[in-house]
Formats: sequence, C-alpha cells, structure tokens
Amino acid sequence: MSYVVGRWSQVLRLVIGIADVTRELSDITKDTNVGIAHVTDNTMKPNIKMKSTVDDDDLDETTDSNWNVNLAIRDLAYYLRAHKFVDYDRRYYDKIEDVKHRLWEEFPKPPLRSLHWEVHKYCDDGFIKCLKYLDSIVQQTLLKRKDDTIVVQRNNKWTLARNRLQIINIDRECKAAKERDNLTYVPFQGPIERFQWRTTASYYMCWFTMLERSELTFFNEPCDDFADCMTSYGSNLDLRAQDRIPFACALYSFCPDPCCSTRLLWSSDKCYRSPSNPCYKENSTSIQRCRMYQRDNQDFNSLILNQINITCSCDEYGYEWSSRYGLCIDINECTRGLHNCLLNANEICINLPGDFECICKAGFIYSDDTDGCVENFVFQKIVVETIKEHVNSTESLNLLDRVVKFLTK
Repeated sequence: MSYVVGRWSQVLRLVIGIADVTRELSDITKDTNVGIAHVTDNTMKPNIKMKSTVDDDDLDETTDSNWNVNLAIRDLAYYLRAHKFVDYDRRYYDKIEDVKHRLWEEFPKPPLRSLHWEVHKYCDDGFIKCLKYLDSIVQQTLLKRKDDTIVVQRNNKWTLARNRLQIINIDRECKAAKERDNLTYVPFQGPIERFQWRTTASYYMCWFTMLERSELTFFNEPCDDFADCMTSYGSNLDLRAQDRIPFACALYSFCPDPCCSTRLLWSSDKCYRSPSNPCYKENSTSIQRCRMYQRDNQDFNSLILNQINITCSCDEYGYEWSSRYGLCIDINECTRGLHNCLLNANEICINLPGDFECICKAGFIYSDDTDGCVENFVFQKIVVETIKEHVNSTESLNLLDRVVKFLTK
C-alpha cells in the first residue's frame, strides 16, 4: 500500500509542476503557434517516393562500428511514438476530434491499401537493413529525440525547481520543431505519405518485436513519454513503459495494446476493470487479467489486421482462454499429454469438462490386488458366447482373436 501511495504522490507532484510550466509556456508562445496542415484522403498512391533516400550500397545486414544500433532504435522509437500517441488516421479524418479509434488502441482500420514501398523494400530484407533505412529517414525529419524537452531535461539532470527557465526555453524550441514538422512533413511529400510511412514502419518494428529481436530487448533509457515535448504529463510514468522489463519499451513504442486500450496507464486496475479489456466480460471481477505473449503473435499479416492473440485468466480449473473463439474452453488433457494415465499398462485417458479420468481399456478391469488393469475374463467369455451363437467354432475363434486384438490395442 505504501508503494502505491508513494507512486501516486510522485505522479501528483509531477503533474502539478509540469502544469505550471505548461501554462507559462502557453502564455509565452500563444502568439507564435503555427497551425497544423490537415489533409484528408481515403486513398494512397502505392508508389509515392520521398525527395531524399539513402544509397542502397549503404544498406546491408552488417553493422558498422560507426553506427550505434541502440541509438538508432531509440531515435526511431521516439519518432514512432509521436505517430502512435499524437497522430491519427489522416486518410479519413481532417481533425483529431472526429477520430473514433486512436493509434495506441489499434493499427489503422481499414489497414493500409498498400505498404509504403520503400519501407517494405528494405524491411522485408532483414532487421538490420530495415533499421538502417528507417534511421536514415528519421535523421532527415525535423522532429528528433535529442531535441525533445523530456530527453534534454533528463540528459542534463534538470529539475523544475532549479531549471525552470532552461526547461521553458528548450520546450519552446521543441514545440517549434514539432510545428515545423507538421507543417512541412520533411522529408515526405505530405501528411498522407508520412502517415503511410510511419504506419508501415510501425508494422515492421512491431513484428520484429514479436520475433524477439535481441536488439529490441532494452532501450537503456526511459521510454515513458508521448514524444510530444512538455505535455501535461511530461514523463508519464506509464506502467507499460518500464525499460527494466524485456521488450517493454519496444512494445510500448511500436505496437498497439490489445489488453489496455488507454493512452496512459498508472494502475493495472484501470486496465483490468475497463469494459474495453477483452477479458472483462468473460471473468469475474477477481480474475480479469489480460496477457499478450509475443510468441503467439508472430504472423505479420495478422498484426496488420489487428488480429492479435491475447490470453485471459479463466475462473474454472481445467479451462483456458481461446483467442479464436473469445472465451474459455476446456483443456483436453488427454490429447495434450497433461494426464498421468498409464497408457503402457492398459489404461486410457478420458477427457472430462475441466478434468480427465484414467480408466481401463476394453477387455480389462481394475484390480485392487495389483492396483492396475488386468484382463477381464468375464468380458472375454461373454464375447465368445455371443459370437458362438452366430458362427461356427472355427470362425468364432478367429473372430474372437480379431475382436480382442482390436479392443485391447
């Protein structure tokens, strides 16, 4: 309980301090804000080409000692977090207020009519080649991680109490860069191509995360920001953005969250007790945990279509969650080898709802003396007498032999 209270106190102090700075920044910059250019278009040309691309000779699956893989991942993750948490589907909406589902909830629906051709070209050839290409484009944009207010504040170990003026000045520059990026869309030809490029890049980076590329395990820096300069939250302390957990920052930056479709998560209860939680309706209030495992989501096309497999906890013993049917189904312990029946000692496994049972196979009966299955001679006698009534003795013996072999195999 003390940890929870302490965490909420930390969040409250942070929000109050940032809110003061945000109000001050608003007064300073309200006369200099540049409007964002919105373009609505429900189709995209499949072969849009950017003004500037990299040389193919520089892109291969080998790493260069002068190229920092981890830094490239952090820069790319920042740029794609701006897409996930700040942008919206520009194919069908000209203002954010009309958007029904945001990009942190799910990948765009309907999916892209065509992947961005250049992202597809390089990312289909391998992770390193893909990352080199994506990094080369990110470095041409006007919105860079190194200039973000939160990043600069962390790198310089500034605090709101001691470095208020520096933070305000850096944030003014950060917001100006963001507005220029949203006005010019460099190096893209416009908002539609940028949306197509960033969505396609998110597809591939999310897929590489599901494949558990070792380079994406840790970012070695916090990723709990919206890539949006100094917002009301600043460093948002989101539970999902804890870099000490393997792949947490990669999932937070590149993939939608099928379990917790909320922009900010400070408490797991907010996720589990929300009707948007896929496990909410199926289970009682005591068991509503939702999990997404990377090993279950390694099909690229399924990711694009938001067909992300999740796992819910099931109330009843012997049941498990089925992503295919969206409910808890019985575990067949017999077919999955989760039983303790002695198959080599004439036992068979019978599946039951939520459980299983071991019984003797046909022609055998349980014996207390041997604590196992023994031949049932009474059964064999009944079979013999029944057969004799219909066929002659020679045929009955042959038939009996076949019947016994069939029933006891």
